Amino acid sequence: MVHETRRARFLRPLLAIPVVQVFLKARIGKIVNGPDEATRSKQPTYVWSEARNARGAIKTARIRTENVYSLTVTAALTVIQHLMHHKPAGDAYTPARLCGADLVTRLPGCGPMQVS
Repeated sequence: MVHETRRARFLRPLLAIPVVQVFLKARIGKIVNGPDEATRSKQPTYVWSEARNARGAIKTARIRTENVYSLTVTAALTVIQHLMHHKPAGDAYTPARLCGADLVTRLPGCGPMQVS
């Protein structure tokens, strides 16, 4: 994998040419398709994370969400809806900071966050 990454560096100038980008984007649009709604509804996403503090204490979190394609859309729309009703102070926000740490658990198809 490292060798492929090094070889890819030589392609970088070619990939910076606008005509090449237009061609590749058009080609990808024709050959790459995401799953349809029926397939997405049968393929949930499982997220696992682990955090360790300086004392060595470990916390693990798990959550089941809807398919990541659907999750992206519903999360973005939820944030937009939130912004239409709330005017935050100027700053940079993550979706969780803006809408609450429990945002993902409130989205359709998402279960509760399990922390142990």
